[in-house]
Amino acid sequence: MGTSTAERLLVVGCGFTGSALCRLALADGRYGQVLATTRNPERTADITALGAIPVLLHDAQPVPPANLLAGADVAITYPPEPARDEPLAELCRKARALVYISSTAVYGARRGTIDDQTPIGSTEDRGLIRIAAEGLFRNVGAVVLRAPGIYGPGRGLHRRVREGRAKLTGDGSNHISRIHVEDLAGLCLAALAQGQPGSAHVVGDLQPISRRTAVAYLCERLGLPMAPSQPVEAAHPTLRGDRQVDPRAALAALGYTLKFPNYTVGFDDCLTRDP
Repeated sequence: MGTSTAERLLVVGCGFTGSALCRLALADGRYGQVLATTRNPERTADITALGAIPVLLHDAQPVPPANLLAGADVAITYPPEPARDEPLAELCRKARALVYISSTAVYGARRGTIDDQTPIGSTEDRGLIRIAAEGLFRNVGAVVLRAPGIYGPGRGLHRRVREGRAKLTGDGSNHISRIHVEDLAGLCLAALAQGQPGSAHVVGDLQPISRRTAVAYLCERLGLPMAPSQPVEAAHPTLRGDRQVDPRAALAALGYTLKFPNYTVGFDDCLTRDP
């Protein structure tokens, strides 16, 4: 991979995070072109509305054409798909810079503080698939960003609380880290600009809190009664963990300052923009 500035950004997988990345990259103005892939023909109009150029993939063309990756900055934002990841990783060897959005699922059942020095390891399928995908893309020079729960206007705990769908896991004392989607997009651009190829970072905000604290804050802000509890075994696996992400090493390495460093700033932004 070269060191000159790329003229083109290719976002592979234009979902929640991919859309935020397109918006930020276009506002930043560092790229002459921003392209984004989708496998849903109905999504091409949404991508065009963002100001990006849609690239429609399908069963006969499951990965972007090689000429779009050559010399480009490339961001991989879709969940792991082993059959698709291997050929895409090979094509990514021709990219100028590469970032791969992973998940804290790679830490498995580990509890407590997680930082860049914490070893990965999982016995769960979800984590094992992520670990394998990380390896493929790190081997071709990707900077890996391991994200906890991603939220922002349109998606997140604030919506579940408002709609009466939020529940505590047990007594709600377990910690769940999170990151605002716009900060994750900003970290992607920082990784493409100055990340060390093959490196991996865990990212999140600077104030991990218990699920009870987060739900209580939102219920108070929205004037709603406290959400009910559910047994730990009834909760979704992503809500059973108890991890506190420490992103300070990642922020220092990538030279990035969080726009939403804690839950109050982040949730207030969501409630303002997503009434």
